[in-house]
Amino acid sequence: IDSNNPSRTQEDVDTGRNWSGRVMALWQPLEKLTMNAWYTANERRADDINIVTFRDGSYARNDAPTASDIVNAYGLGTLDMRYAFDWFTLVSLTGYQNKSSDTDIDTSYLLQPPSTAGVSYLRTIRNVKTKGLLQELRLVSPDTGKLTWIGGIYFSTYAADIRSRLNASNDTL
Repeated sequence: IDSNNPSRTQEDVDTGRNWSGRVMALWQPLEKLTMNAWYTANERRADDINIVTFRDGSYARNDAPTASDIVNAYGLGTLDMRYAFDWFTLVSLTGYQNKSSDTDIDTSYLLQPPSTAGVSYLRTIRNVKTKGLLQELRLVSPDTGKLTWIGGIYFSTYAADIRSRLNASNDTL
């Protein structure tokens, strides 16, 4: 997406950087006990958001005089532990996730009605942080008999912290 604005002329304004990583491990300290852990993380930073208003039909952000930085990140992890008793297997699954999104968006293109009141600059800032945890315990029968069964309990919790702010001014940058 390009910007062809009197305040900012630039090609590929939505260029970004991304990194990802993953770690996995399997440990079997006993023949009947296995532990499998997994974690992945990702972060993307962009110089500008990839949103256009298509007023003139082009892929350009001509109605935003300043950049709109964005950072999105997440982390996901699991731990799967299993112990095989003689007549059932005990399974414990634990999962964790966290996500964040921080945006500082030039929303000046929304100013048609506010501009009549003297507002010339508008920014929307939003910070979102979430995290969750889940735990599951299961008893699983062997799959060698005529009857197989599974039973267990499950717990999950999730929290979100969302903060939004709108900055308006009658001064241009």
